[in-house]
Amino acid sequence: MSDVSLEISQGLFVGVLGPNGIGKTTLMRAVLGLIPPAGGGIRVQGQPAGRGNPAIGYIPQLRSNVGSMRLRGWDFVASACNGHRCGQPTLDKAARREVAWALETVDAFELARRPLPETSGGERQRLLLDAPLISLDPRHQHGVVELVRRIQQDFGITVLFSAHELNSLLGAIDQVLYLGRGQARWAPWTR
Repeated sequence: MSDVSLEISQGLFVGVLGPNGIGKTTLMRAVLGLIPPAGGGIRVQGQPAGRGNPAIGYIPQLRSNVGSMRLRGWDFVASACNGHRCGQPTLDKAARREVAWALETVDAFELARRPLPETSGGERQRLLLDAPLISLDPRHQHGVVELVRRIQQDFGITVLFSAHELNSLLGAIDQVLYLGRGQARWAPWTR
């Protein structure tokens, strides 16, 4: 990508669209400060993008085999509480309540008690938001998008939602960032 300049206002639901391999994940990682931009800079809430920014939550694509993992869904979600550190999370009482609240909010509390290897691919997608729309039928895609939209609206947070196509995000997005052919196109979306 070159000559990309945009500002995302607080509280927007942004669909980040484009084909496989175009740079959607790379963009997300740059916003997190995990990789530097090739040129220019990225600022998040007025500050340079950097690792461990507590104002940013990230749910990465997970393509590894979970068959040998001993983690439960709870453990994976809990790791987001101290995402700037590695290893098993050690949580205080308040953080454990926060994890429980988050899982209850998305109706995944019981699911999260099971070890990851005992969950289906679709359940892991729901629990971890691992490329959440891939392999889901339109009804379930709509449910995931509506859940994220509801949380986004309830808390006034900004969401960057990566997807390959627009249809599943119709009715939810405020803005579209389309990546393709070495360029980025930014446009408001009218519902």
